[in-house]
Amino acid sequence: MAALILVSCSEQPTNQYTITGNLQGLTDSTILVLDPVSHEVEKPLAEFMIIDGKFTVTDTISEPRAVHLKIKDKYEGSIFLMLEPGQIQVEGSLRNATVKGSALTDKYHSLLSVRDALDSIYVANKERFEPIQTTIQEARKNKDQKKVKELIQSDEYQAMLKADKEFFDQVEKTYDKLFMDNKDSFWGPLMMISLTSYFTDDMKKTYEDLSQEAKNSYYGKSLLTKK
Repeated sequence: MAALILVSCSEQPTNQYTITGNLQGLTDSTILVLDPVSHEVEKPLAEFMIIDGKFTVTDTISEPRAVHLKIKDKYEGSIFLMLEPGQIQVEGSLRNATVKGSALTDKYHSLLSVRDALDSIYVANKERFEPIQTTIQEARKNKDQKKVKELIQSDEYQAMLKADKEFFDQVEKTYDKLFMDNKDSFWGPLMMISLTSYFTDDMKKTYEDLSQEAKNSYYGKSLLTKK
């Protein structure tokens, strides 16, 4: 009997996760939440408090879930991570944290890194064409329609339109490849949610190309019910 009790007490749910953290810049009694990564506004998966500069939260999940750890009802930075069974450690700050013990979190950030090159292109284009945009805004502010028309017809403005089209074409191509590279698991629909603001009509074909396993996952069903 004693042996049976010992085994029972030592067993942990196989789908249980525990996150322990030590975050800088947060005062005691600060309430943190795990907000789901979603196209919708959803209820936090967990809510907990900073005590003595640290926090611990334990719960269970039926499938891996992507969340961002943040202050309740505020945005002063957030930490994106994947909830998965096991021990997860978070250290640093809400704007610059290190997450250990979660291989899925590492993969999540790796997949999301496709945005880095796109962000660089976007910033470069913004800096390059800021002068023409500023000049057009000033002309419109002064109600100088003749000047606005001349600027819109200028080579610089046409170059801006071309660059914008090329950028968005690259975004679509990059994202579609990422979705299809991960179409056989929950990563496919999760990326569709993580990298877009909402489910568009253009994404319906991509969704149909996902494997049945991906469609049956939490994120696959989430896209289906909220599209």
